[in-house]
Amino acid sequence: MKISELTIEDIKTYLVLDTEDEDFNDDRLLELCLSSAKKTVSNYCGITLEELDNHEDLTYVILIISGCMYENRELMDKDRELNRLVDKVLGTNSYNLLGWWYEFR
Repeated sequence: MKISELTIEDIKTYLVLDTEDEDFNDDRLLELCLSSAKKTVSNYCGITLEELDNHEDLTYVILIISGCMYENRELMDKDRELNRLVDKVLGTNSYNLLGWWYEFR
């Protein structure tokens, strides 16, 4: 499956979400997770979003990252360490490298 063909329905299936529940209203959040995961992989690999379709093996990685973003919504883990996914996303988008995290702690 090409990455451009991924939908939030694929993420729901991957996460085994009960979308039959009338109170389920996370589609907007899932859209954000999917688009953020694509951009994260694009930045990490140094390729454009369009070029992602040439790498179908990354489809599963995007599902995993989308799921992680959906299920882990905390900045820090139980040991007061920065969420590893958040750290990775910030690292691939960091241009000043001044170490804001140490000031934040």
